[in-house]
Amino acid sequence: MYIRKLLLFCYLFFRFADVFPGEVLYPVSSIDPALLKNARIVVRSSETSIEIKSLNSEVVKKHYVITILKVGAEESAGFSAPYDNYSSVDALKGSLYDAFGKLIWHFNSKDITDQSAIMDGLLYTDDREKIIKPILTTFPVTVEYYCETSFRRILQYPSFLPYDEYDESVEYASLDITCKEGLFPRIKELRIPSNTVISGDGIFSRHWEFRHLESIEQEPLSPSFEELTPVIYIVPVMYKFKEYHGDFTTWQNIGLWSAVLNAGRDTLSPEVTRQIRSMVDTIPDRKEKIKKLYTHLQKSTRYVGVKLGIGGQQPEEAGKVASLGYGDCKGLVNYMAAMLKAAGIPSLYTLVRAGPAAEPVQKDFPRDVFNHIILCVPDDKDTIWLECTNQTIPFGFLGSFTDDRDVLLITREGGILKHTPVYGKEINIQIRNADLTIDSSGQAFVDLKTSYRGLQYESVDDMLILPPEKQKERLLLRYTFPGIRILSFNCSVEGDRIPVAKESIRMSIRDFASISGNRVFVPFDRFIDPPGILKKDDDRVFDLVLHKTYCDIDTLRINLPVGYHIESIPASCMIKTSFGTLFSEVKEIDRQILVVRRFEREKGHFPASAYNNFVEFLRQVSKQDNKKLVISH
Repeated sequence: MYIRKLLLFCYLFFRFADVFPGEVLYPVSSIDPALLKNARIVVRSSETSIEIKSLNSEVVKKHYVITILKVGAEESAGFSAPYDNYSSVDALKGSLYDAFGKLIWHFNSKDITDQSAIMDGLLYTDDREKIIKPILTTFPVTVEYYCETSFRRILQYPSFLPYDEYDESVEYASLDITCKEGLFPRIKELRIPSNTVISGDGIFSRHWEFRHLESIEQEPLSPSFEELTPVIYIVPVMYKFKEYHGDFTTWQNIGLWSAVLNAGRDTLSPEVTRQIRSMVDTIPDRKEKIKKLYTHLQKSTRYVGVKLGIGGQQPEEAGKVASLGYGDCKGLVNYMAAMLKAAGIPSLYTLVRAGPAAEPVQKDFPRDVFNHIILCVPDDKDTIWLECTNQTIPFGFLGSFTDDRDVLLITREGGILKHTPVYGKEINIQIRNADLTIDSSGQAFVDLKTSYRGLQYESVDDMLILPPEKQKERLLLRYTFPGIRILSFNCSVEGDRIPVAKESIRMSIRDFASISGNRVFVPFDRFIDPPGILKKDDDRVFDLVLHKTYCDIDTLRINLPVGYHIESIPASCMIKTSFGTLFSEVKEIDRQILVVRRFEREKGHFPASAYNNFVEFLRQVSKQDNKKLVISH
């Protein structure tokens, strides 16, 4: 193993030190045509070496060569080497080659930018990064990098994925882990191809080699990227950082790590404590006390990203957040918990993997996969969950960002896995009622009322906080009918843990119905939210994943113009599948056409073979929605 490492080092050193003019490396012509299919990028070589020297010391070396095949993939040509107060980038080199494999440029120190690793939403951080961003003018082109980073703190390792993104193929990728006895990390491998070469004893070393991996083409409504690619999860067995030490072998112990980090940081000044108690002491109901303090949090603080100290994992002290009026998710949750504590209400700091389609927690392999913090206020019958970084989200509502997933509650005794609320289709309901009066010219006067409940609320939540003139602009973007005039409108919200947004609009639409001779064709679908249309795919590879279940109930009442009668009316329809259900009925009642539509979409994980059936279901729904009423005089 040591001979192999020495040879690898020598190879990388001389590769970058002695590329002679005219020498050919990585010509595009040598790429197997199978790897060019559906690929924008080809990874020629991706070699990662992790040497674990002690509980607090490791060296990571990376040799990375990729060919950018076409315009549009330029962003992938750059390289970023992050570091912080407990790590250093000891070497960073790069080269650029043309399509024939001839050297164009060696990147030197002038080509390397050293900057703060500020991301969207971060105000300040002690993380930094060294970046190379080559300017590409011709394609194909190949970039090569070598990076060596030393770490003086080991709390987690990044997962190893041979692929970085969709539409990328891999010629060769490898991972080497070497360490002293007793330091070898816990490993979990998923979706490892059968031709992968694996060697090493799993005590001092382990080596993986991947070859000839064809590109992963993105498909609609498929699992997340990390659920599709081969992946190796790497977790330290033990950690030791300053006065903190322990292991991450159980969910309980991961929780203990967070509990220790948080200890003593929920203290508020006597003045703030008196203020908190004065706000809630006269409120008898526990839920109303929590709501009062949550409203205070939303009005008196704002979210600001902060990533300092222990990998950005320790929350800011509650007293400091109270005085500053801002904090990140950790600080705001800790402050909310401190206010509840002052009011005599216990709560639990909670780790969550946030995002609408986040990778699920693997219960059998404890590791820190979390990227966000929320607060759980436990109760035997009525647990309340609080999102503390959003100033406008209704009290007790999590939304699709953190709903329906396993989270880790942090207690004094350690971590406990628990599932967040599931919003079912009986909750995620949109109800729309439209009263239309049509005249002989095809113009319609419309009274439209819509309520959005549960996760459906998220489709309009950002509009609710806008001033009226901006709300009107949003409505005109949604209802894009020729000749539309919004005469009046009102938007409001009620409820908290299951919010309901209500929208009332009066409008006129000049050319709502189309006229042909003495006939008028009245559409039904103008106020219906279509479920979407997809193309069939006979070569579908990945499973179909429907994340959200919901129900739309639409009722249209159409008043006919004087002197007109019904010539043709669509038949009622019932479509029922495992993906959802459509019921549609049209009938005449006292010179008024009544259209009732109920569409239910299920959620679930379906095999790839079911995808075309789902597409056909959407087409049948669209066909029914697009039918028209024909009237004449």
